[in-house]
Amino acid sequence: MTLRVGFLERPLPFHLLLAPMALPLVLTSANIYIIPLTAALRSIIVGWAVVLTLWAALTRITGNARTSALFVTLMIFGFFADSAVDTVAGPARPAAALLTWCVLLALGLTILRFGREVRGLTVVANLFFLILCASPCLGIARFELARPVAVVRRPHLEALSVNATQPLAALPDVYLFVLDGYGRADVLRELYGYDDTLVRRLRAAGFYVADLGSSNYAQTALSLASSLNLDYVPALTDQIASDSASRRPLMSLIRENLTFRTFSRAGYRIVTFASEYGMVRFDGADQECRPWLYLTDFEYSLYDASALPRLSMLAGLSRAWLPHQIRRHYVWWTLDRLSKPVTASDGRPTLVFVHLMLPHPPFTFRADGTYTWTNLPAGLFDGDHWRTVQRQSDEGYEAGYLGNIRFLDGQFAPIIETILARASRPTAILIQGDHGPGARLAWNDPSASNMKERLGILLAMRLPDGDSAALYPTITPVNATRVLLNRVLGTSLPLLDDRSWFSTWPRPYLFHDVTAQVR
Repeated sequence: MTLRVGFLERPLPFHLLLAPMALPLVLTSANIYIIPLTAALRSIIVGWAVVLTLWAALTRITGNARTSALFVTLMIFGFFADSAVDTVAGPARPAAALLTWCVLLALGLTILRFGREVRGLTVVANLFFLILCASPCLGIARFELARPVAVVRRPHLEALSVNATQPLAALPDVYLFVLDGYGRADVLRELYGYDDTLVRRLRAAGFYVADLGSSNYAQTALSLASSLNLDYVPALTDQIASDSASRRPLMSLIRENLTFRTFSRAGYRIVTFASEYGMVRFDGADQECRPWLYLTDFEYSLYDASALPRLSMLAGLSRAWLPHQIRRHYVWWTLDRLSKPVTASDGRPTLVFVHLMLPHPPFTFRADGTYTWTNLPAGLFDGDHWRTVQRQSDEGYEAGYLGNIRFLDGQFAPIIETILARASRPTAILIQGDHGPGARLAWNDPSASNMKERLGILLAMRLPDGDSAALYPTITPVNATRVLLNRVLGTSLPLLDDRSWFSTWPRPYLFHDVTAQVR
């Protein structure tokens, strides 16, 4: 008697749906301490759409859905395994990649030509990709079950009590601009030979610019979690061990931050702009402005791990030409959208928040806005992470940074002037770097890092009445945000001691006080 099992007799090609999930899940598992599982969803959905379209087109040509499915899956496997082949092959990368693709193409064409039902191969492919997807899923599940839940301390759970001195219709619109990696004027002058034109134009427009302004933290997530919640990270949460690598609690603090909740309680409409950095997402915003196409740091990493860089270079383009063009489109779109009204038409005041990944790497802009040709990967590397991927190139951090910052200054100053010129109600604007540049940053070695470069930031504020008496040269973002709420919403927040802290990349909560080195 023969035992017949329907799954093995007529197996469906589930591998078609599993193959596009494999690399996103592997990357998510490898970086789960930084990103949530949802970061991979958009990539997986796009992968499904591409794979099913190719399958349908090839099936129409061959008339055999099963062999077509196996061919498409083989090509997807090669597409995602290309970077792994490079890593393993070392100096023999070109030959190894060519051999790999020749083998996969030969196998795929053989299946198309001689295959019929290919039941056994379909079962093998289903099981292979099921295991390939299950392994990172188990890692993700272990992390989610084991990681301690950061508890936000009770004073930070509710919006602050506001005591606005003006009626709702007279409250100012508020703009919060975070320019990622924008350094302090004296640092840019000393280390980069750059005379900051933006600072001059901001002062001419009535801004107070902190001559010795510095960030509270050397990493974006720490900096924003702190400034948007008006306190230092250790005061915000419980149950984060100093040796923890997880930045997920910081993401929660940013998503549900106290500043937004307080402005919302005061009657403000909250408008945010999409960020390339996946940690910067918000709950409860009334409107999120985003272009139809933009990429996140996770998707840049996914691109770098695929065969797309090799295909780009074979086409005579830079290895990250496609994501860099998408990034440039995102930046141009954001700057153009900011030059147009984004405030409410219903009489409510508006809070606008923008996190722009400029002048932070990748360095894709010259001063005139044209593309900087670079053969570096697409990812948002900084500090010695950037220097690691730059080793095979003669590109310099300072030159790339100067191109980005000159472009930004030329575009951003007119936007600020336009916002002030067209304002139909009083306007408050806070502009800050979340941290400074990283040409002299060693992520794992505080003693080898230039703290003044990394933590010295642009910090400028313009209050509606022009009174800057509450501001001072050494102010940091945590106190700048407190001043803003006190002046706009009538809160009574005392100022904290201005401190700057450095922590390494693998241990973000093990803080070193570097305040004296920054000023």
